[in-house]
Amino acid sequence: NDFYGHLKGDKVLKKISKVTKQNLKRATDYSFRLGGEEFGVLIYDIELEGFSKVIENIRKGIEDLQIEHEYNKGHNVVTASFGGVVFGSEKKIPSQKIYQFTDELLYFSKKHGRNRIKVENYNAIGHEVDLNQMQ
Repeated sequence: NDFYGHLKGDKVLKKISKVTKQNLKRATDYSFRLGGEEFGVLIYDIELEGFSKVIENIRKGIEDLQIEHEYNKGHNVVTASFGGVVFGSEKKIPSQKIYQFTDELLYFSKKHGRNRIKVENYNAIGHEVDLNQMQ
């Protein structure tokens, strides 16, 4: 939107949304726009490895659209970075905490090169995310 205007930006967001939905196969899988260019994905009953595969497929699918973005240094196409947290349904975690963890993992992805994913198991990262300890 900042470089190409809102009409083109909205078209890109719709294409990204379509790729995301195509990779969410079950009726209980959800994607939604959080605002701006941020999306959320909720996938129930999935392990870290399976979740990572779904998110990587979405990331790759967005890159494969080959939508020109001359301001995306190093790529020149629209790409996406992801942060994600997997936790068991027995955990009672406030939604703000989930959002905080996910946002910090997204920031980690962006800080370490963009166009990548960073997902963690809640049990592995504990109650505080220490980005300096992550690889």
